[in-house]
Amino acid sequence: MCQDPIFFFKYLQIRHVISSFTSKRRFRTQLNEVETLLATAQSIKGKISYIYRLLSEKGSSSFTPLKIIWEKDLGLTISDELWAEVCDRVYCSSVKMKESNYKFLYKLYYTPLRLHRMKTDMSPNCKRCTSESGTYMHVFWSCREIARFWQSVHTAAQKILDVQFDMTPCIYLLNAQQDFVLDPDRENLLMTITYFAKKCILLLWTSNTPPTFKMWIDQIVDFLPLEKLTYDLHKRQPKFD
Repeated sequence: MCQDPIFFFKYLQIRHVISSFTSKRRFRTQLNEVETLLATAQSIKGKISYIYRLLSEKGSSSFTPLKIIWEKDLGLTISDELWAEVCDRVYCSSVKMKESNYKFLYKLYYTPLRLHRMKTDMSPNCKRCTSESGTYMHVFWSCREIARFWQSVHTAAQKILDVQFDMTPCIYLLNAQQDFVLDPDRENLLMTITYFAKKCILLLWTSNTPPTFKMWIDQIVDFLPLEKLTYDLHKRQPKFD
């Protein structure tokens, strides 16, 4: 038995936590597929792709609670098929874009309302219009200052994609194409358009100034050389052109 009172107390804490888990049967009695593989495999060589596939197949279920939250925010019902497409579009070749997509979908950005709940002396209202509650949907979409920005992006997007479609948060925030279909290349282009529009909003997250159409264009122009390099590396130069 440990003689040091401090370490003995920590031992009692750990024992209590473990006891509470076992008494409530909160420990799983069976290993999942990944755990079984790691426990039995003599070598991890050749197993990474298998583990990645297993995790990818299971991954969409972790998005299910988010679907309910987004349905409430958007005021509509999202079909399971459409939600699966939304989840798939989180993944992309750029690690930075993928990280940003995850953060946005999981609503990890601290809105004025969220900060107010954490620190009550901060105003819960939007920093730009100052009159409406700074909810996630408001600061990213419905604020009148942001709506002007989205309208300019939408006008350009229709010309770039050569297709007419309604300006909806479902399309621009979730990349969910409900009423029209794009070929894979134009679909990727739309995802790039929406990504940089949201990035512009985030770059001015604590500012009372809304992003501008020029700012959005500048972001895309800065991105093009890197995108061209990616296409060159994958020998897809004709598609980039």
